Amino acid sequence: MKTSWLLLAGAAVTLGGCTLDEMEMPNAPPGALEDAVLSGIAPGIYRGEFAIAGVVGPFERGEDRYRMGGERNKEGGAHFVARGPGVDGAVSGDCQFRASDYGSNNFSYRQKPLRYRCQFERNGRQIDAHLELEEQASYRDERAGYLFYRGERIEIRSSHDGALTTHPSSAPLGYTMSVNGQDIGGVDLTAGQHKRAYLPRDPAYREAAIIGSIALALFLDPDARPEFDSDYSN
Repeated sequence: MKTSWLLLAGAAVTLGGCTLDEMEMPNAPPGALEDAVLSGIAPGIYRGEFAIAGVVGPFERGEDRYRMGGERNKEGGAHFVARGPGVDGAVSGDCQFRASDYGSNNFSYRQKPLRYRCQFERNGRQIDAHLELEEQASYRDERAGYLFYRGERIEIRSSHDGALTTHPSSAPLGYTMSVNGQDIGGVDLTAGQHKRAYLPRDPAYREAAIIGSIALALFLDPDARPEFDSDYSN
């Protein structure tokens, strides 16, 4: 029998290593973005409190990996509640990811693509808002998707370009958000204890960017953490 991923949150292994580079900043007009700290969501932390630009709330996340014959499954998710300035009421997010490979530890191929999906509620009632993120066909762990929020579709893409290096990273350094080809925000995941979020000052997108940044920071991307590849139970 497979164990719930939430029950494994406390037993998950802390991420090894850290990057010295930072995500390249979103390409937004001067003064359009606020450089904000996103604290509380650190490697190895699976339950706690986050804070970003005065918005605070609890979160929990976790993952599970298991075998079914030759199939190697990865799944997990996160839950959070956000309250504070720039957020209307209490916005909660429920997120899940799933992917499966087929083969052994020495050789495998992707059978079902990695997908990360979130649904949102406001004050306990479901709203017409969701986040969809999927892996892309690439030699890097590229992710792309969108956040639909308050009637707006905000495109999301993983960022692999560092601010200090010329060679793109294989794993995502963070995510950039854009509308009609113009960057409007992003979240840098390279820092250990504290993340960095680039929040739009435009109130039309600010709440969406805050909620999207929290959801993306909580994503335990399994392909970006190869040290877990052999961690499967029967």
